[in-house]
Amino acid sequence: MSDTITHEALRPFLPIWLRERLGAPELVPGATFHSHTTIVYADLSGFSRLTSAFSALPDGAERLHLVLNQAYAVLIETIAAHGGDIMSIAGDALTAWWPDQMDLELGRACARALLSAMSSLPPAVTPLGPFHLLLRIGIATGPVSLTLAGIPGSGVYPILFGPALKAAASAEREAVAGSFREAASLVDHSPTTSVAPPALPGTTLDEAQFLPKTFVDRLRSNTLVAEYRRCVPVLPPSTCRAIHPICTAS
Repeated sequence: MSDTITHEALRPFLPIWLRERLGAPELVPGATFHSHTTIVYADLSGFSRLTSAFSALPDGAERLHLVLNQAYAVLIETIAAHGGDIMSIAGDALTAWWPDQMDLELGRACARALLSAMSSLPPAVTPLGPFHLLLRIGIATGPVSLTLAGIPGSGVYPILFGPALKAAASAEREAVAGSFREAASLVDHSPTTSVAPPALPGTTLDEAQFLPKTFVDRLRSNTLVAEYRRCVPVLPPSTCRAIHPICTAS
């Protein structure tokens, strides 16, 4: 498979924010970007019970895989239809944002559409009977930052952090399953500037730097690749500094 085809094939697995900045000189490990944004943080309620219901079946993992694929496909399409950008999917949680847009009504509209989309899905058939996954959603607007943590060749990860993300996650925990909760708007008049260390020779980042090497290699060899969705490892600050000090330099 040619490099051009590989780049085109890899792009859909990256957040839109990254796709728009690939090859830019400021997109380097350790760079931090600041934005005033809308955050939607969603969590699948009942995931653990669903996993337990399938655990005794010989094909339980495959059945769980199909249920989750169906659910996430609907969620991804709904967020895209509202102009959102999915930054990460980690287990049963999903984070979407609208960079440089502080619009609580936009977050509400997307949350309502997500809840409606989930309710339209058929129940999963399990040994314990029909099972519906529900969503809990938190919404917030305010300042958020994105940092590129990692080392080229070993993996570079875009990680969101900041008051708006923390507020959205807290609101999600307070929401009842099958509903959304919004946090109070966070006002921050600081400029949306970026901080990036000097780029070193050969550090221009392309699509492959943000995806697992085995995934990229299999795609380049035209080998069938199983379902893959973005996820971001979450490290406590002390661990992050120990592994890669540059990720906390800003």
